[in-house]
Formats: sequence, structure tokens, C-alpha cells
Amino acid sequence: MPFMRRHVPQFHVTCLQEESAYPIMRAQERPLYERSLVRNRPHALYFLVIALVCASVSILAVGGCVKQTIKGAAPSGTQAKQRVRPQFFDARKVEWVTVTGGISPSKVLYQENAKTKIDKISNLINAAKGARPSKEDEMRPKYPRYSSWGPMLLEIRLTDGKTLSIGTCYDAAGSRSGHNKTADDRFIIHYKEDEKSITAYSRAVVKYLASGAFKDMPPTTGATTDKNAYTIGDSIKISGDGCTEPAVLLLLIKWEPNGKPGVTPPSYRLAQPKTHLGRWEWKGTVQKEFTTVDGKHVILDKGTYRYTVVPHSGLVYSVAEIVVD
Repeated sequence: MPFMRRHVPQFHVTCLQEESAYPIMRAQERPLYERSLVRNRPHALYFLVIALVCASVSILAVGGCVKQTIKGAAPSGTQAKQRVRPQFFDARKVEWVTVTGGISPSKVLYQENAKTKIDKISNLINAAKGARPSKEDEMRPKYPRYSSWGPMLLEIRLTDGKTLSIGTCYDAAGSRSGHNKTADDRFIIHYKEDEKSITAYSRAVVKYLASGAFKDMPPTTGATTDKNAYTIGDSIKISGDGCTEPAVLLLLIKWEPNGKPGVTPPSYRLAQPKTHLGRWEWKGTVQKEFTTVDGKHVILDKGTYRYTVVPHSGLVYSVAEIVVD
């Protein structure tokens, strides 16, 4: 037994050597910082766990943000250049674009043959700033008598059937001495079906309306023939460009220079040639007796008749005439 008592302290000292760098000191004799470390060891473990949890959450959050950023990043390269911001209208829904308001129709741009130009026009208009409801004096000239042909408008038809008119904005304050002045920093967008007009600011659009639009959509002849006068039995060809409707209406109207006021001269619906990308053509033979497109049998009386083209509402062209004896 005494032998065993002498070895118990040795066994205890060996354990302390594994636990501490001070094997033969009692706990109260160890340095203060080590006693504090031993006493607070559970608290240190607690803070270590908290730190690991916070780090994991941060990594997940950063990963989510990166993923979201990549997912929502704007397209680059060609895709970014072709992207159109639909602020006022969506370029992808444009059916055609043309210029109206002149004495003859202009060339019509369709997605099929002029997508690049349509995208250019759409991006130019959609980049305008400061949209607001239009004022009355911005939409109408102060001196109407100086606007006999009306303003030139950029007309846009969407695939849902709605039509937008883009035109210059009148500057009432700058209009003096009978001359109408237009603003050089803003323009008007009129939504026909919604009966709503807004004013937006862009010098680039105003400049395009003044000159660039006619380069992209030059005026056309409306309707042409190979000669001006025909007789019964002649072959005839009438063609045209700048039509925005699916078909044009070709009429034969009796010309009565001394007709009675208020009396409409006889007219016959001769044909309705279909259009393709704004162009159309009709070929036929000049006849005294024929059937109209609405099923009427006609025998022409003596007199002079004119071939008249109605490409769409508001435009009428007399292109040639025949004399019936």
C-alpha cells in the first residue's frame, strides 16, 4: 500500500502534463490567463459555433446575389444592341411605318423588308425623356391658314391594330406675325384608338422628323399608268406604291365637268388589287361592258370616264381616262 500511494501522485502528474504546460502546479498557482482560458473554454466553443454559422449564411447570401446578378444581367453583344426598350411602344409589335400628311403617299416600311430601319426608328423614339400629357396649343397651330397640307406625321401601325402618330410640337409662344413655329426639343405622340396625346423630349427625334424620315420613306407616285388616255379594247396596267391597306380600290368614274352641284357622278368598283409590302398592280382590258367587284353588270354610256385609285381613306388619284363613243 505505501508503494501504491507513492505512485498515485506520479499518475496525477502525468495527466497534468497532457493537460497543461505546468504539470506540478496546482490550479490556483497557474498563470492567470491560462486559468481564465480553462474556465471559459465552453464560452469560446460557443462563439466559435456562432462564427461558423454566420460565415455559412454570408457565403450563401453572396452566392445567391451572384446567381441573381447573373440571371438578371443585361444581354451583351448583338443581343443587347437589338434589344428595344418598349417605353412608348414595342418595336417587336410594329406592323409597318410610313410618313403621312403630304400630297402623295410615302414608301411603307414592313418588318419583312425593313426590320433594321424599324428598329432604328423605334429605338430613337423610345429613348426620348420627360413624357407628359400634351397641351392644347402644342397640338394645333396658332395660325391654321399657314398649314394647308397639315403637319407631316410619322405613322406607326402595331400588330394589335392600334395606330400611333409621331409629329412635331407647335411652339405657341414662338409663333408670331402669322408664322407657326415648331419646337426643336420635343415632339408629340398621338395614340389614335385611345384618343391620347403625350409630349416627349428629344432633339434627335425632331431632327429625324424634319429630314431623316423622308430618306427612309421617300414619297411615291401613288399610282401610274403607261399612258394617260385609252380607247375601248386597249390593254391597261395600273400600279402603285405606298399603300398601307391589304388592297386598293380601283374605280371608274364618269367625268362631268358641267355636272349639277350636289349630284354625285356615276362610279363603278372596277377592281380591288391586293397589296404586298405597300405595292400593288392591276392589268386588264378597257371594256364598254363589264361586271363590277360587287356584282353589278354595267354598260357604259357615251362620255368620258376616269380610272381612279383609292389606296386608303383620304387619298384619291385619277390616273387615266377613256372616251366611250
